[in-house]
Amino acid sequence: MRLYEANETKFDHNGFGFLSEATEAQVTEERNGAFELTMQYPSKGALFSELKHRRLIYCPAHPGGTPQPFRIYRITKPMGGLVTVYAEHISYDLSGVMLSRFSAGSAAEAVSKLSQYAVGNNLFTFFTDKSTKAGFQVKVPASIRSKLGGSEGSLLDVYGGEYVFDGFTVKLLNTRGENRGVSILYGKNLTDLTQEENIQSVYTGVYPYWVKEDDYFELPEKTVNAEGTFGFTRFMPLDMSQDFEQKPSAEQLRAKAQEYMKSNKIGVPKVSLTVGFFPLEQSEEYKDLALFETVYLCDTVNVEFPELGVSATAKVVKTVYDVLQKRYSSIELGDAKSNIADTIVKQEQEIQKKPSYSALEEAINNATNWITNGGGYIVAVKDEAGNWKEIVSLDVNNLQQAKKVWRWNNGGFGFSSTGYNGPYRLAITQDGAIVADFITTGTLTANIIKAGILKSLNGATEINMETGVAKLTGSLRTETRTSEGKTVYSNLDSGGLTIQRNEDQVRGVYTNPSNDVIGNLDRLYIAKKESSKSKWGDAMIFAEHDGKDTVIKMYADTAERKLAVSLGKLMKWFADLKTVAFSGSYNDLSNKPTAASLGVFAKTDIIPIANGGTGAKSTNDARKNLGLMCRTVVSTTDANGMVTIPVSEYGSSPVYAMACHTFQGTSLRIGDPIAGKVQVIVFNGTERLKNTSVRINLIYGGNWIVGT
Repeated sequence: MRLYEANETKFDHNGFGFLSEATEAQVTEERNGAFELTMQYPSKGALFSELKHRRLIYCPAHPGGTPQPFRIYRITKPMGGLVTVYAEHISYDLSGVMLSRFSAGSAAEAVSKLSQYAVGNNLFTFFTDKSTKAGFQVKVPASIRSKLGGSEGSLLDVYGGEYVFDGFTVKLLNTRGENRGVSILYGKNLTDLTQEENIQSVYTGVYPYWVKEDDYFELPEKTVNAEGTFGFTRFMPLDMSQDFEQKPSAEQLRAKAQEYMKSNKIGVPKVSLTVGFFPLEQSEEYKDLALFETVYLCDTVNVEFPELGVSATAKVVKTVYDVLQKRYSSIELGDAKSNIADTIVKQEQEIQKKPSYSALEEAINNATNWITNGGGYIVAVKDEAGNWKEIVSLDVNNLQQAKKVWRWNNGGFGFSSTGYNGPYRLAITQDGAIVADFITTGTLTANIIKAGILKSLNGATEINMETGVAKLTGSLRTETRTSEGKTVYSNLDSGGLTIQRNEDQVRGVYTNPSNDVIGNLDRLYIAKKESSKSKWGDAMIFAEHDGKDTVIKMYADTAERKLAVSLGKLMKWFADLKTVAFSGSYNDLSNKPTAASLGVFAKTDIIPIANGGTGAKSTNDARKNLGLMCRTVVSTTDANGMVTIPVSEYGSSPVYAMACHTFQGTSLRIGDPIAGKVQVIVFNGTERLKNTSVRINLIYGGNWIVGT
């Protein structure tokens, strides 16, 4: 038991030293619960002055186990020359490591994202062998420890399992312990036993149903009763949608509900055994059989007490380990709690206990079966001097006749199914190589993985590393954190490519239900990049939406790169012109004038082509044919720079006023007829031309008249 600084992580040295003067030290660990150390130390001890808050005590937590770090959080005042030090396992540090928002669809995905979405100084790694598929969400920022268990919607709440806290590694396993064949018998090692039946979560039946989108089905009788006689009625809803792809019949739904109640012991009270017993592996009598009498947290043991009619299996739910004596002080068995911080999840919140074995678990079970049921003959192979040079395990007691051979020598360790001389298709050799047809592992960490094909267990996803061809089922999704702490998602699937910067902003190119290709983009760049230069070559085109119109711009690659041609206005012009922009047809015009409104040609008249379509031989003839007349007015502007011209004199309003020729740079502004008169304002530049003789040419509709 050694003392370290608060920031120690490797524990590969002695730190401040050994706490050898401690008078008492016990580690208490509960299944998915508390994991703490209490120690008593003399106030005159050599390291008393070094016992400070947040420093770490490194000590074993169970027999033969790897020492664990415990962080000091409380030190009492000296009483009788002793202080009591309270420390909690280093995994409690996860209460200060935050998680940002994320979601997952399986236990493996959720656990793998704990490190990815951790905010702050996270020194922990996470692992699970569970393959359970169910939705998990971190909706608001929360500590990692709270999401491990102890709260609704935690990993333990959603997926179940048992935790192993080993230093800076957290493992969520289907089962942490095992049944090692240890029995607790009256008259042997049983010291105390209390059995209690709890009916708090007992249901007398289920209300099964199946639902898929808007399709719903239930039994005509609604509920199915559990086996047994009850003095009360209590049903639980049972969603069986995942058990049937298609709507089941009443017989199928009823049978599945009965199967569920039987496998989950619906209607059976929970039995809690509180057992006190002496671990025989700690006794002198059983010291040679210690391996077969050792139990660990979450192990299952057999309990036999005929006088109380007790014959059951119980799980180890709490251990108290004496660090100084190197043995258990007590071991408790009973109804296991199902999450951290003593929070018991009620039956309707528990995950439905359907078999969920991962590939790793199946491989472990397979290996255990082979090894525990293996036989054979162990033979020592000797050299000429009689020295052992290797050990072999044979299926028959004859080295030459044996077919299944395990061979172990200084060159390596291997198995052959074709005899002593091999070939050895399963081997670990001295040069560091491993040869095997099948390797199953929980976590594989490697610098380089050389492979032909990477393939998922169900065959849905496959990557050929030699050809570069990847077959993906579902979608390819990436998540990137920006410097502002925001998450950007990109998703590629059969529907297209989308990028989401937040919940309400999705951009990308994708197809709609009508198989139209939709481009929802803020800006589109189409460019050529010269391979020999670090700048854009030739030209660059991009489309940009300015809130009103989509503008396409082209930049030429000139020396100054200042030439910009806007095509957006052209697009707007085309939009305004509509059909006529492409047909050139008069009939496609909107609000077009008719020939009759000019008072010259009827709709059936044929307009000659000569002289602009007027059929005239001279300019005067053209004016006459068009029904126009000109008038030149010579007058003097008044004090306001205005000339008043009677309209009635010419029988029509002027339709155009020519420039004034009296002065260079003059201009006119013609008003609407008022009281039979038209007023023309004459300007010289921006100033009105006042009290000045001017000459004005006017064009009127009507007959041709010439006058001065």
